[in-house]
Amino acid sequence: MPFDTYDEVRGYANVIRNVTQDKAMPPSFALPEAGRVREDLSLSPEEISTITAWANAKAPAGNAAEAASSSGSREAFRPEVVVKPTKATPIHSPDGDYLYEIAQTHFKGNRWVQSAEFFTGQPKDLRQAVVFIRPRGSSWLRYAPAGTPFAATKLAKGEPNDPTQRDILVVYAAGSAPATWPASMAKLIPSGADLIFRLQYVPGINVEADQSGVRLTLRKHRPPLRVMTLELKKTNISIPWETSDYRVEARATLALDAVLLGFFPDMHQLGTRFEYGITDEVDNNKNGLCAGHEVLLRVNFDLRWQSSYTLAEPCILKAGTTLQAVAWYDNSASNPRNPNPGVPVYLGDNYGDEASVGFFDVAVPASLPRGKLLIH
Repeated sequence: MPFDTYDEVRGYANVIRNVTQDKAMPPSFALPEAGRVREDLSLSPEEISTITAWANAKAPAGNAAEAASSSGSREAFRPEVVVKPTKATPIHSPDGDYLYEIAQTHFKGNRWVQSAEFFTGQPKDLRQAVVFIRPRGSSWLRYAPAGTPFAATKLAKGEPNDPTQRDILVVYAAGSAPATWPASMAKLIPSGADLIFRLQYVPGINVEADQSGVRLTLRKHRPPLRVMTLELKKTNISIPWETSDYRVEARATLALDAVLLGFFPDMHQLGTRFEYGITDEVDNNKNGLCAGHEVLLRVNFDLRWQSSYTLAEPCILKAGTTLQAVAWYDNSASNPRNPNPGVPVYLGDNYGDEASVGFFDVAVPASLPRGKLLIH
């Protein structure tokens, strides 16, 4: 439903009153007792009371002269470079499996990205997208075709899947905002790198063509800090049937000091909750360090409303810190989104499979090579 004009909104006044009173909208999944994030969309009691009074008064119009422009945020984002596959391609997604596309950047020299925005021609039908940076010489997807979408099920057996062979540029889901980094930080797209788009559409979609891409704002010089997206994940799990609160945990230890910036939890239909924490802080006596033995983020997960979560105040993780990502799943008959009731569910790239990945962004000195920042 569009909310761009007063006439469009007025017809939903009572619905808006009801869902804000119930706190069903706007969607906010980060629980406030575990860290503060910028993406907390919840309304204050005063704001909810204002909306209730407005609806009960039959939704009177405000002063049109004081209306804010709806295009201001878009105008503030001015892309300098657009990278996308060479041509729009038909999309057939009968099962909702991951589709991959490889876009060659042809960058002759390193590019430092200050902000990145994913776009698609099918926003109603695209469930999630992850844009990976594949450096020149990486063995990841080395046998895959460029310029032609291919399904995850068509990947060659034995295809290397080492997270150190790639980085993540941007993650997109419904309601995602452009990824932006402070002036002292940026993402690196190395010279000659490719961008690999991993797309998941709504099952059953069949459209003539779609062409996704990313709009990039670049900086002229290398910043002091480089932003990297790391992965905490399990590679082999089985979620038994009729378990409503199945727990999966992954851990890894940081090899270097890093600034912790934010998180993106990744699960599928069975996912219900996700949590990030620290299990062993080397030194928590200095200002700015992430507190030890603490839950950093706790969210109620909903596949329809995936989101990145940015810490309101970045904190420092010392080398030797062990990070923890914990996911919970509901593989029971009471889960209405269960795609395969009655059977155990495994990790995989197919629609009925599950995911268990805790992505998180850190910043390290830009002069450091990517290397292995995590020790599993």
